[in-house]
Amino acid sequence: MQQYENRNKMLNRKLSAEKRRERNHRIFLYGGFMESIVPELKTMTEDKGKDFLYHIARSAEAQEYLKKRADGVETG
Repeated sequence: MQQYENRNKMLNRKLSAEKRRERNHRIFLYGGFMESIVPELKTMTEDKGKDFLYHIARSAEAQEYLKKRADGVETG
């Protein structure tokens, strides 16, 4: 029984590590996209960069795009 519990713990750790690796990859990938589109992000402070990205995400155009995307994912 102990052997199965240990095996389960080991598999859970591997799964967590894999999810973390995928998340890190996604963050780096999207960050690279953003810096290539908006090079000024490289020189912004953390707060100014966060504020800029917040305003981009909350723009009417971005909200419309996200709504269309969500509707498309739900229906097909």
